[in-house]
Amino acid sequence: MALGGTDFTDSHRDMFKDFYLHQAQQRGSVLEQTVMVEVMEGNKTFFTKIGSVAAALKGTRNEDDIYSDETFERRHVQEQFRQYARLGDVEDMIKQISNPQSELIKAAVWSLGRQKDEVILSAISGNAVVTTNGSTSNQALTLSIAVNDGTFDGNSADVGLTRNKLEVGLTLLGENYGLTGQRVFCVAPIRQLMNLLQSDSVINSDYRTEKILEGPGVVSRLSGFLGIDFIAYESTGLSGTDELAFLYTEDAIKLGVYEPLTVFMDQHTGKQGNPDRLKVWEAIGATRMYEEKVVRIIIDPLASA
Repeated sequence: MALGGTDFTDSHRDMFKDFYLHQAQQRGSVLEQTVMVEVMEGNKTFFTKIGSVAAALKGTRNEDDIYSDETFERRHVQEQFRQYARLGDVEDMIKQISNPQSELIKAAVWSLGRQKDEVILSAISGNAVVTTNGSTSNQALTLSIAVNDGTFDGNSADVGLTRNKLEVGLTLLGENYGLTGQRVFCVAPIRQLMNLLQSDSVINSDYRTEKILEGPGVVSRLSGFLGIDFIAYESTGLSGTDELAFLYTEDAIKLGVYEPLTVFMDQHTGKQGNPDRLKVWEAIGATRMYEEKVVRIIIDPLASA
């Protein structure tokens, strides 16, 4: 096709696809880096979780084997198909597609990235649908920190996100055997994370591990404090009028990919002028695997740390 002396060819479409996938890796989902990802094959709609089991003590020689019977759970995953579609003017599309930083690419990347974050946050904070021994139930979060928790600092006032609340959260994870060597993340609104910087201990290297690699949403000035990686995310939800933050380990949530990120471009012959059609889609679903590895932190949106 030619318009105004400029050809819009398959090479342009391939270029856009490459640019898009590259940008999606750098700017897409904020929360995807904090969870485990697994490709879903066929029509699989669940992840299997095997419970703990006690080893048998053998007391005599030639004793018969004692067979263990583990608890098997199925953590159900609801597939969600998300799509970004756009019809573009040819001249406009050529200008946008030839630029890796174009607004068109950013809009598509951020659109699907936000949708993926909503799916992951819902798995973090909502009920997990669990089937055990043929019985299905909704499993809610079990670990929570009150807005006025002062376990370690003695402060019983309603406060925002503080070092005390993070220490209480890590304690809860440890008491429930949730700290098993996986990375630990704290997802909270940026204002709450900035409040943390008011504490001298937060910027003291004695309380920090090495910094992680930069990524979407990562607050580098905080990362490594108490061994936690901090992610700024505004839509964590509310508890009444209070805000929420979540502390969890990398293996607490699992994201299932039914259909990987796909970019498609062609001419829409059903429209006058045969405009170029852009479609980007993926099919995903997520669920919480361990209640004992997620802590909900209730934080005062008005209080300073």
